[in-house]
Amino acid sequence: MKIRIISVILFAVIIMSVLSGCGTGGDTTELESRVAALEKENEDLRIETDNNTDKKNDLTDPIIEDKTEIDNSKKCALCDNNKTSDSEYCLEHKCLEPNCRKEKITGSNYCFSHKCGANNCNNKKSGSNYCSEHECNKTSCSSQKNSGGNYCSFHTCTASNCKNVKVDHSNYCSEHKCKNSNCSAGKSYGSDYCGSHK
Repeated sequence: MKIRIISVILFAVIIMSVLSGCGTGGDTTELESRVAALEKENEDLRIETDNNTDKKNDLTDPIIEDKTEIDNSKKCALCDNNKTSDSEYCLEHKCLEPNCRKEKITGSNYCFSHKCGANNCNNKKSGSNYCSEHECNKTSCSSQKNSGGNYCSFHTCTASNCKNVKVDHSNYCSEHKCKNSNCSAGKSYGSDYCGSHK
């Protein structure tokens, strides 16, 4: 910007001197020295501007980046793998249940809707909140089995260390229930009947 201003001034001085007749005689030396001084100042400004431009370019050189367009619509919602055609997730992150579009639970092959509800189990649910390994074996019960047993707490006999299923309308299995058909109490020790029916 300064260079243009000085160039314009220099041009104006030359034009004025020609028009005023100062270009003849002794005034020529004075005019020439003024023109030389302006040219020197113009040259100094040009060098300074060039140096500043070089410094500026050193600081602002653009970093060449890969301009390849990435189609994020094909990427998994959790990683850079391609998603499956029916989900927002890749095979690594998508629930393995057919037709399910949800994300797997960490450490499982299934999403919350399809993973067995038992702790540390990664199996698929089977008609209830649990897999067949953890679901109560009582027909139409969808509760979790007791640890090491075949039935849930509600359907397991309440006799000590017994893992058998309760008889209907009793808290005991057929082995531990009083033999009186109208009684729901447990047997007394060493007897087939409860204390009331001995």
